[in-house]
This record gives sequence, C-alpha cells and structure tokens, in this order.
Amino acid sequence: MADPNLTWTAVTSPGAQAWTALRELVRRGPGPDTERTGAVPLPAGVAEADALERSIGHEERAVVDARALLAVLELRAGQDAAFRAGLEAWWRSEGRAAEDERARRTGEGDVHNTIEGGTQRNVVMGRDFHGPMNFH
Repeated sequence: MADPNLTWTAVTSPGAQAWTALRELVRRGPGPDTERTGAVPLPAGVAEADALERSIGHEERAVVDARALLAVLELRAGQDAAFRAGLEAWWRSEGRAAEDERARRTGEGDVHNTIEGGTQRNVVMGRDFHGPMNFH
C-alpha cells in the first residue's frame, strides 16, 4: 500500500485537497476496536505529517519524512479497523486522482483521431502540444 510518491504528491500543490483529507483522517482519534498491545500508545501520525509538510522543498528530507509517515499509517491501520477503512477509502480515491494527474502530465494514454468525409486542407492532429506553434 505504501507509496512515497503518492504521499509527496498529496502534499504538493496539485494534491492539496488530498493532503487535507489525509490530515483530517490522521487527526481522528483511534476507533473503538483499536487493538492495544502493550503500554506503548499507538502513534497517530500527526507529528510525522507535520514533519513532511515542513520538509517541502528539501527532497531528501521529504523522502525520509514521507517514509516515516507511511510507516505510522501502516502501523495504525494494522491496529485500528476504522482508521484502516478510512485510509483504504482515501487511497482508492486519491490513488485514482494521482494516476489521472500523472497520465495528464506525461501524456500517457491513447489518442484516436479521425477525419471523415470530403477533402480537408490544413489538418493538424496530435496530443499534448506544448510551446508556440507557427503555421506558414
């Protein structure tokens, strides 16, 4: 389940809404069926999320902080069924959004252009044009 790239995408501008949703999930208290083992309290992930936010712009630090947050999320999901369900719902929703954004940015996907009927003169077909275009 853990993907540091998805977590980093969520923190940066295109994923601000996803990050907000994850932060809200992390801030919720433990569910009633949380499995408590030992006297050590279950980390919520708030401190790790805060650290990740502070590391934006510092790629190496952000990778370390993203991994720390992911470790806490996985630990908490393993012991709190309500949190796990919320995290899985967030993951499905935001994972699809991240894939759609990646496809849009990288030009992944199929393009099918069709010209039918009659005689056409100037036709330009393509996908993901960037920069100035001049036709003479």
